[in-house]
Amino acid sequence: MRESIFERTASRDGQRPPLTIRDRVSVDISYTGDGWVTLPSGNWEVKKLAFKMTPEDPSHIGSEGESLFSPQLGAIVKTHRTGENPSVHSKSENTTELISVEP
Repeated sequence: MRESIFERTASRDGQRPPLTIRDRVSVDISYTGDGWVTLPSGNWEVKKLAFKMTPEDPSHIGSEGESLFSPQLGAIVKTHRTGENPSVHSKSENTTELISVEP
């Protein structure tokens, strides 16, 4: 088990207060293959890594997804994640991509 920490600051309009959530989670990471991805930052050869984060308390937020790691850059260039919060019956999905690289 590891500790996951989620923190957010208050929104500028005052609608959302600051929040910190600490949770004990297990994290499973597995290599799922090689590939290529084309992004605004370029065409990258990648190693595909699947991940799943499972909270100790089943009423807390869990997530899973895939990260694409570029050995050339030594960094993750794309991640797709889905999450579910059973206590409030909500689901989320997000994708992050590397959009530029500067020398």
